Amino acid sequence: MNWKESVVDRANRFINAYFSKGFSAAVLQTEQEWHIYRQHRLALKKVSSFLCPSENKLNLGCGPNPKAGWINVDLFDSRADLQLDLRESWPFPEGSVAYVYSEHVFEHFEPCDEVKHFLSEALRVLRPVVFLT
Repeated sequence: MNWKESVVDRANRFINAYFSKGFSAAVLQTEQEWHIYRQHRLALKKVSSFLCPSENKLNLGCGPNPKAGWINVDLFDSRADLQLDLRESWPFPEGSVAYVYSEHVFEHFEPCDEVKHFLSEALRVLRPVVFLT
């Protein structure tokens, strides 16, 4: 066990011993959100290497099923190209994406705010559709 794990373990034991279960749960949630924040910030640095001028395709929440030729995004799966937090603003330019695919993603978002944000970001990054008849 390294020293960081030792400090975290001691802090968790202290919090569990002296504070309510609700407070302990809040501290655990804060720790998880800090990890998510760090993963997201690291992924932001890699976005430009995946963008192409012709056709960008996003596979959001790819899990263990990344698609070849797509920009695969999943916060918790290291097989994804980018580990982004889709609750935050997406780092893709407006109108830069031809396709957005997601499967089994909505159930992970809060219905009121996060689903609305997800859909508005998808609309923002998608290219406008033009039909010629």
